[in-house]
Amino acid sequence: MTSDQPQKKRVIMLVIDSLMDPSIQAAIKSGKASALNFFINNGRYFSNLISPFPTMSVNVDSTLLTGVYSDEHKVPGLLWYSQQEKRIIDYGGHVHELFKLGIKQAMVDIFYGLNHQHLSKQHKTIHEILKEKGLQSASINALLYRGDYPTQIKIPFLISFITGLKRQLDSYAPNIFSYGSMHKLSALKENSFFWQRYGFNDKFSANALRYLIKRNELPDFTIVYFPDLDQSVHKHGRTDIKGIEKVDQQLCNILDEYPSWDDALKDTIWIVLGDNGQAWIDQNRKAALIDLRKVLNSYQIVKLRKGVTEHDEIVLCVNERMSFIYTLNNQKAPLEEIASILQKDNRIDVIAIIKRQYRNRNIRCT
Repeated sequence: MTSDQPQKKRVIMLVIDSLMDPSIQAAIKSGKASALNFFINNGRYFSNLISPFPTMSVNVDSTLLTGVYSDEHKVPGLLWYSQQEKRIIDYGGHVHELFKLGIKQAMVDIFYGLNHQHLSKQHKTIHEILKEKGLQSASINALLYRGDYPTQIKIPFLISFITGLKRQLDSYAPNIFSYGSMHKLSALKENSFFWQRYGFNDKFSANALRYLIKRNELPDFTIVYFPDLDQSVHKHGRTDIKGIEKVDQQLCNILDEYPSWDDALKDTIWIVLGDNGQAWIDQNRKAALIDLRKVLNSYQIVKLRKGVTEHDEIVLCVNERMSFIYTLNNQKAPLEEIASILQKDNRIDVIAIIKRQYRNRNIRCT
């Protein structure tokens, strides 16, 4: 490269789970979000981005990495039914559901199946595309990370002991890869113990990125996932400031690795975004809760512990504010009939009937 050629800027994408405009504005107004305010003042701010539907992190992140929607990347949500495997797939819903479905299979789906079996190989991830172009990339704590470099994920002893899962899983990732305590960039154990979700927390994510900055090892593209805000928003609502304040402090720590915050902008493009939003829910649990088992009790519903049997007619896959309802017998449980039952409940906002060519029929309702 000659001196008159412009130096290419590196890209760092910070994905903050459930980051939304109302909470950002409230935190900035209260003086609790100096890093986010810095990025807004020195860049462009879009408050009305539309997330891929349904807005579950695994679906959104799959779209982010592949550039296509769930009908093409094949990861429709957190909980879904595989027509091919004749079973429900769960990437980390309620712990009771995981045990009913089989905790070992659930762990395989989360740590391996999501990236290497279910995410379509017909569409390359950004990590795979960049490698083809001779560029390097990094993934830090992202749920979706598939790349071209063979590596191994080390399953913690406690998870292995409880589930019977083997201690190491073969995997393919970007050349720079951090996945909690299961694949670390450094030997440090800080923020990676089991009570800290084995490193799947904001502090671990921030420290891994700071490690690359300190050593001047940032690749051409880096994606970093910050998961903690989601739990805070679920608990305190969309205008929660405490959760924003905590994640903003980690962003401050990252910016402090540079001689000045302005220096952080000189050779790096920063993209800060939330992966999805959250709708308001009535504080009255009885008013907000829609028990689909009762609404659709005229059909034989698959029981999680038993799995699919020859007598079952429908499958319920509840993804928090959205649900997939699959028919196993379109004669006894036609989608149009199920939809007409659901339409009687005015709390349901959207009902969509999906009939795919490979005969995986379902209803999506929110």
